[in-house]
Parts: sequence; structure tokens; C-alpha cells
Amino acid sequence: MTYGVDIGRIRWLGILQRIAIGYFVAAMCKIWLPHQRSRGAGYFRSYIWHWCIMFLLSTIYMVLLYVLYVPDWQFSASQSTSSPLLEGASKVNCSVRGDLGPACNSSGMIDRADNVL
Repeated sequence: MTYGVDIGRIRWLGILQRIAIGYFVAAMCKIWLPHQRSRGAGYFRSYIWHWCIMFLLSTIYMVLLYVLYVPDWQFSASQSTSSPLLEGASKVNCSVRGDLGPACNSSGMIDRADNVL
């Protein structure tokens, strides 16, 4: 049952799916992590485990964004959709860490690896 869809090339994690995963993690933290409801505890102390999860996820994101090495990569555009600007530009030279540009950041590398799988 392919109906013209190549299952090997489907992009499983688009932006809406990532938002849904983030919402799911936040909802599970709200439901399952304990918090104190006493008047003497401040906002930070009431939700200490929530803050720990938030700092852990932020640290993981920053490490992936700034420390992960992004190698050079290539792309190919079909002739029906390519423009004259893309004809000779089939290789992107990155070889860097921590670049935040759209072509050489680590989230783009993870997206490209997701498309290959």
C-alpha cells in the first residue's frame, strides 16, 4: 500500500510533531511530578522538579546546538524544480561547531539525517 509514497523518504518529525512532543513532555511533568501547595514555599521551591527538568532539557538542547560537529553535506535538486541559482551549488561547506546559520547548524544536520533514515 504505497500509492506512490516512498516510506523510506517520509519526514517523520516535522515542526508540528516536535511541538506535540514538547507539549506531551510538559503535560507529563505537570501531571506526574510533585509540587508543594503550601503558602510558605515560593514559586521556585514549589516546582523544583519542573525547573530541574526544564534546565536539563535546555542544557541538552544547547549542547546539541553548540557542541555537535556539522560536516560538509551535499544536496541534489531535480531539474524540474531547480532554479539557475542552484545549478552549480550542490555542496555546502560547513566543517564547524556552533554555527547558527541556516545551512550549517546542528538542527539542520539532524533534520537531514532524519530524512535519510
